[in-house]
Amino acid sequence: MSPNSIVKFCFSFCIVIIVILSCKKKDPEPLEFPTPPTHEVQIESEWLYLNWYPSTDETQSTIESGLKWCFSYLGATLPTGSMKKALIWQNDQKIRLNILELGFNEQAELTLRRIVSTIKNNEDYQIKGGIDLGRLVVTIFNNSNHYYEIVNMPKTLDEFDGQQIYSTKKAGIEESLVSFANRVLLFPENLSSETKKFKSLEVEGSIRSENVKIKEFEVFDFMPNGQPRFGIYDLEGKIINGADTKLTSAGKPAKCHWCHESTVSRPFVSTTNVPGYYTIAQFDSLTEEAMKYVNESRSKLNSDLDFGNTSEHTQFDKIYIRFLEPSLKRLASEYAISEEEAFNRFKSLPTHRSAEFPDMGELYSRKQIDLLSAVELIPISKNARDTELNEPNLLK
Repeated sequence: MSPNSIVKFCFSFCIVIIVILSCKKKDPEPLEFPTPPTHEVQIESEWLYLNWYPSTDETQSTIESGLKWCFSYLGATLPTGSMKKALIWQNDQKIRLNILELGFNEQAELTLRRIVSTIKNNEDYQIKGGIDLGRLVVTIFNNSNHYYEIVNMPKTLDEFDGQQIYSTKKAGIEESLVSFANRVLLFPENLSSETKKFKSLEVEGSIRSENVKIKEFEVFDFMPNGQPRFGIYDLEGKIINGADTKLTSAGKPAKCHWCHESTVSRPFVSTTNVPGYYTIAQFDSLTEEAMKYVNESRSKLNSDLDFGNTSEHTQFDKIYIRFLEPSLKRLASEYAISEEEAFNRFKSLPTHRSAEFPDMGELYSRKQIDLLSAVELIPISKNARDTELNEPNLLK
């Protein structure tokens, strides 16, 4: 073969290879947030920046109300004026939060500092100069591991009970919105005590018989700030992340808060009186008396929180629901794109309507959205309220 022929052959061969490579199908690129210059991240662990991505009918005021209830549920005393010191709006969508201004006790502050430090070392936080405030709420409240540590829930049932003396007579519930079977409820002997504790026994078998077996314990008491503190313990008295789904729909502490709404709950659907137990009317009277003493204690607090303002409580629930079930508007804000662009980007993902707040419209799943992230995110629990055995733990 002549030199010219060799050159022509090599040239043709290279052209063919280039064409083949150019036709090869490329793998789809992960969806990414716009990447602004990395923000300078300070080393102090008592404060952090929160990014707010608005949904419909959400304002700075409703966000502040929701966060206030979140911190209160975690034990913050929220001295009068503390919220203005703790939450500083840097612009329309960014908050500077200082946890030391919220009135947490020393143990809670130390736990929160550890969580905050981990958040600030996260890639997502460093790129966007803050954490999604919904992700923060889900991390510190809807995660049982973190909730228990922040409120300093005892690790064993014996530690929780301490010196508590329960009334020898109990309430027996055959019809329950929570338990799939029967429940036995224990009240403190002294309802006026500042350290009163309440206990529910999930049982197997009928409470009318003698062979009833205790399977699980769900308890609560009241913290110095007037909010209940919840815990679930197994048969051996060891603390667990949530109630056994075979026994009850009680879920984890986050669901206890959602159901109780800061009160000693009355019997909602129970109508049957069981011999040997408090009647339903007596049960109702006991809860009313207990709340009288709780409200007396609350009235002495100098706090930013108004326990009578139940609309603020609802705004808190909406913060984590809007994060876990984002609307198209919220996703557009997160990704800094138009709603039309967001629709095209996520059109392959299924949508649904919230059973609790159907007026929120069509919503997406945070679990599916997070799978598309090109950066490392702070891991979150899979369920806001229901039991899951292996929740993330940033404190290990």
